[in-house]
Amino acid sequence: MKNLFPSWIRVSLLFIILIGLFELFFGSGNTTVFLERPSFLLFLILFFLIIISYEIILDCIKIILDNSRIKGVSSKQKKIKAYLQPKWAYSSIVIIVCIGTFLGGDQLFESNYSLTKVIEYQQKNNFSNVELLTSPNDLKNGKILYDTNCAVCHANDGGGGIGPNFTDSYWIQGGGVQNVVKTITKGGREGKGMISWNEILTSLEISQVASYLLQFEGENSANPKAAEGTLWVN
Repeated sequence: MKNLFPSWIRVSLLFIILIGLFELFFGSGNTTVFLERPSFLLFLILFFLIIISYEIILDCIKIILDNSRIKGVSSKQKKIKAYLQPKWAYSSIVIIVCIGTFLGGDQLFESNYSLTKVIEYQQKNNFSNVELLTSPNDLKNGKILYDTNCAVCHANDGGGGIGPNFTDSYWIQGGGVQNVVKTITKGGREGKGMISWNEILTSLEISQVASYLLQFEGENSANPKAAEGTLWVN
């Protein structure tokens, strides 16, 4: 292999292979392993320097042995210098490009991921533009979400239980779709209300379940709970 590939190519390939192995066995998949564990990057840099030193020593010995008949130290030094300089410049460029590609690409991923999180946060904390959903598909999904997550506390027919009754016009934290979405998103009363569903349901799912449960108002419940809160008038 030493005859097939120049030393700077061997070192570059070895470095790239090591990067791939680190990502394969230690990477989480969310970000590059070198950002998660900076010590790995330090190890690679040190390893690179050691390999360069090793290859330089071998190249120098090879040149000296191959040119043992050359007279004069200065002539040997010039030949060694001319032999090494361009090769390790190429190798260094390859390594720098590899590191820049991995870290730079990951920074771009992190930037896009962060932007997505900001948009999602804004959507889940701005309730002034929330509208009541009325399409059959939204209400169907809302019913599925309600039956799965809400009925245990509010009853299948919305009559209430552990949680308040949805069939009357009284609301603890305000009625209307905007207030209901806000309550589901942020949670009920501190210490005694329901949990925040912000990290469990998406913004759309919260709007769907809120729009569905608002249909219970005025309906008859098999076992309605006494009204709680204040009368809400749209």
